[in-house]
Amino acid sequence: MNFTRSLALIVPILAFAACSKQEVAAPATTAASVARGTLVPIASIADTAWVAAAQAAYPLTTCIISTDTLGGMMGPVQDYVYRVEGEPDRLVRFCCKDCLPDFMRNADALMAQIASGTAAAPAMPAAMNHDAH
Repeated sequence: MNFTRSLALIVPILAFAACSKQEVAAPATTAASVARGTLVPIASIADTAWVAAAQAAYPLTTCIISTDTLGGMMGPVQDYVYRVEGEPDRLVRFCCKDCLPDFMRNADALMAQIASGTAAAPAMPAAMNHDAH
């Protein structure tokens, strides 16, 4: 009886060990889905004159992701610097921190929209708009 009980315990353990050694492929990514740069909080930028000038010159009054009014119902504006090696730093303003991951998924296209001074239709589906957070 002890042998049967021991076997009943060992078989599931061996099965789990065999399954846990299988390699899992990472999800495929495309060049368009990977941001070239990083977002740096504006508070970490020492050049306050640059920050003030960039904020004053920022061409949009709405969030590039949600198109909600900056500084509106979502609270204080969330300012970040989009930093790409070998390129000048660029200010990006969000209505909330929840918009940052959506920006990073399509940063180059969104930076082009900011540069042109136009915010396209919301980048997130209406069902996922800020009612969810």
